[in-house]
Amino acid sequence: MITCSAGRIDISPEVPCVMGCGDTDIPTGTVRDRLEANVMVLRDSEQKPVVIVAVAALYVGPGLRAHMEEALRGAGVPASRLFMAASHTHYAPMVDDSKPQLGVVSQANLDRVAGALEELCGHLLNDSCSRVDVQSGSYLSTAAVNRRLPRLVAGVEKRVRFNAVARAPNLRATHAQPAHVVLLRGSGGDPVAALVQLPCHPTSLPAGSGHSSHFIGRLRTVLRERYGSTLPVVFLQGFSGDLRPPAIARPTTAKGRVRRVLLGPWFTAFDEEEYEMWLAKVGRELDGLLDRLDAVPIRQASVRLDSRRVTDSLTTLVKSDDAARHVSAHRVTIGDVHLVGFSAEPVAAYVPFLDSITAGEACIPVGCIDDVFGYAPTDTMVREGGYEATGFWPHFEIDGLQPDFERRVKGLLSEAVKGFAQ
Repeated sequence: MITCSAGRIDISPEVPCVMGCGDTDIPTGTVRDRLEANVMVLRDSEQKPVVIVAVAALYVGPGLRAHMEEALRGAGVPASRLFMAASHTHYAPMVDDSKPQLGVVSQANLDRVAGALEELCGHLLNDSCSRVDVQSGSYLSTAAVNRRLPRLVAGVEKRVRFNAVARAPNLRATHAQPAHVVLLRGSGGDPVAALVQLPCHPTSLPAGSGHSSHFIGRLRTVLRERYGSTLPVVFLQGFSGDLRPPAIARPTTAKGRVRRVLLGPWFTAFDEEEYEMWLAKVGRELDGLLDRLDAVPIRQASVRLDSRRVTDSLTTLVKSDDAARHVSAHRVTIGDVHLVGFSAEPVAAYVPFLDSITAGEACIPVGCIDDVFGYAPTDTMVREGGYEATGFWPHFEIDGLQPDFERRVKGLLSEAVKGFAQ
């Protein structure tokens, strides 16, 4: 038997804050749409809790993670059973104070968010839980486009480079990506909580926007319009290191058309109409899966509930002088579903590897957990170069990747997945 209690809180800023990797480094109090943190407490027949915390933020960061570990330790929740993930929206207050180049943290806002999360988790751990059946499904999302474009002449980091990989639309390399939903249905059949994952960078909002949950808000709206306005919805970012919305510039001037010929297509911000059309598409794709899930009876699923978290020194993967930081891989098994998180922005090429080591059972890849050290590219990408392979290093204050990086990443993921079948 698996039981669940879940809740949500509004964490929209109450004071002007700098966004994490936002369009500006100027603090803003403008809120385009509300930001949320959603929490799910799961228990098995032995009443051992697993706590899943999802926050609207660029990254969780080591400080917020440490605060929640300390707060929950007294409630009998070890660090290995606390799964923390950020939505990776680029339009939320920065709460990770270990990465100042990506945004300055408002300590007042961070303290407020940490305190509210601690209070919500405490309430849910003491609250009565509902017995749930676990229903899961997946669909192929066409929401994102590949953003690594090889060019003989490329604009890279505001410079012209030859034979380089630009951060630009690569339609030929774009493929539909698996997205996932887990519904925790109570005794009456209605969900008491939902979990949704979609791999796509939450970027490209229309110019002048404020703090925003981005497309995650639309996913929650679709679920709540169907199952109830108070439904807690945990959003988990997928392996989206090389994926983002298809906000592609359409040059209208001679200069722009010449630039496109010489340097290829480039990304821009959505305008309001384009953004709404894209959000509608995101919502329709999710709605299609929910139609299918609602139409089939829930089969008796496995009642496994398990959590395994593996950590290692950050220097295992990257060249850094900060030996105190760690990299983490974390698996949470809920029935027949396995969440597999990694403390980086892994590229989509790691998804088939995860599928191969979970023996055909439903595997949900999750990026942006815990203390993100940067991107997790493949070795091929490292040889090619580009922002996701080498360009991100100075922004995360690291000096490079260790040799055989891909093998090391796969080793950590494999160690986290180990034992899932028992």
